[in-house]
Amino acid sequence: MTARSVSYRAGSVGRTGGCGRDDEVGDDEVGDDEVGDDEVGDDEVGRARMGDEPTVVVRPEQPYVAIAGRVTMQTFGVVADRIPELFGWLAARQIAPVGAPFLRYNVIDMEREFEIEAGVPVAEVVKVADDEPGDLFAAVLPAGRYAAVRHVGHPDELVEVNRRLLDWAEHRGLRWDVSDTERGQRWGCRTETYETDPRVEADPHNWTIALAFRLAD
Repeated sequence: MTARSVSYRAGSVGRTGGCGRDDEVGDDEVGDDEVGDDEVGDDEVGRARMGDEPTVVVRPEQPYVAIAGRVTMQTFGVVADRIPELFGWLAARQIAPVGAPFLRYNVIDMEREFEIEAGVPVAEVVKVADDEPGDLFAAVLPAGRYAAVRHVGHPDELVEVNRRLLDWAEHRGLRWDVSDTERGQRWGCRTETYETDPRVEADPHNWTIALAFRLAD
């Protein structure tokens, strides 16, 4: 995936990465057909808590405002570079963001295009007037169990990080909230959250990016 300039106004950015509080799933909450005691040892659980390895977390619903569009691997900026518009819209209405900006992947077709959203989390559902100019909208990320991992490094490395997360879940028999459509794979919720403010850390090799893919119930 190509590097993208994801700039934003620093808000209250915590370790939740803009998708609400993460509750890590313990061994007593994950079934034997998912992550069992024989598959995740104490060392791996420890690394997961530090963000070095994937883990399963439970997330509540998370309201957000967003802009959506269709992009290719080469044109992510058409949507991603509009994140400052979201912060400006919120600031004009004195609405505080509650986390870092994210990209939500709704439909993925690696050979053609992606249907994505650029979003900013807020504390409660925002009312967007019908006569509001522009294409901004409000929505809610669904609650549920997510496979999650944090990556510290350049956004160009995310293809490999995505592959590792997908392989990790497959190895443990976890099922994704995803379906095949004519347009590509439609995901119930798949997000990529940029937790580092690039105004504070300009080098993208030092950025922290959190991935969270919703699991089937």
